[in-house]
Amino acid sequence: SGSMALADRFAAALDILDQLLLELPKDTKFDVYLATEKEVSVFDGGWYSAGDVRKEIRKKIAAAGGIDYGGFTDLVGVLKVATERRRPDAVYLLSDGVATIGELETEKIIGAVVKVATQVKVPIHAVGVGLGQDLAEDPEQARLVLRGMAEATGGVYREVKSETRPRRRAVP
Repeated sequence: SGSMALADRFAAALDILDQLLLELPKDTKFDVYLATEKEVSVFDGGWYSAGDVRKEIRKKIAAAGGIDYGGFTDLVGVLKVATERRRPDAVYLLSDGVATIGELETEKIIGAVVKVATQVKVPIHAVGVGLGQDLAEDPEQARLVLRGMAEATGGVYREVKSETRPRRRAVP
């Protein structure tokens, strides 16, 4: 999403994804979605194994729009697509936790995500990336959203700190 382009959020998310792929058994099947107004599968909706694509994942993400994808973030929408279409064993959400379209209130986001995740019985593991790097964002609110999603679905919440200081977003 557009806010992931701030500071080093997107680069940090790519590093986390790379680490996850290193730790997954090589035959584990997965897909990657870019979250914005419309959810985009990096692999066109297919399942791939970590051993097959780890070396080319960054190219695939760049080809799908990557950091230039921009746009607003619908956290509930991307999680619906990721869980309902494919019925995965788990979902890893790498995000700054800032929803800017669709459901925006913390309790409603968590409620909607829990409803989706419970229907398909999938834990959502949330990784907060660069919370508070934009002074216009509320890092505590983002933390509540991500932690709430993870805990309510049986997932785990983690946070990646950034070396970059908070800054103001440029206004066009």
